Amino acid sequence: MQLKDHVKPITYVKAHAAELLEQVAETRQPIVVTRKGEARAVLLDVETYDAWRKALAMLKIVARADASAAESGWVAQDEVFAAARRRLRARGRDE
Repeated sequence: MQLKDHVKPITYVKAHAAELLEQVAETRQPIVVTRKGEARAVLLDVETYDAWRKALAMLKIVARADASAAESGWVAQDEVFAAARRRLRARGRDE
């Protein structure tokens, strides 16, 4: 999808609202609405909007969990595995 193909001025949106709503619902492609040549809003179908909201909520939860883990001194998974590999290698040399 080329976003430039989905840019419409507000005057076009006003005159063709029903047509654009149908297009967005069918194609699930957003339409960027401009005013005085500047992007001002995005027209999305409801399913895409809901999916984005859910994804954003999940990202917020992950960000909070990461911050909480960092504050409480948890160690990142990759650090745990790296330490385990080092111990296994060292153990192999001792035997």
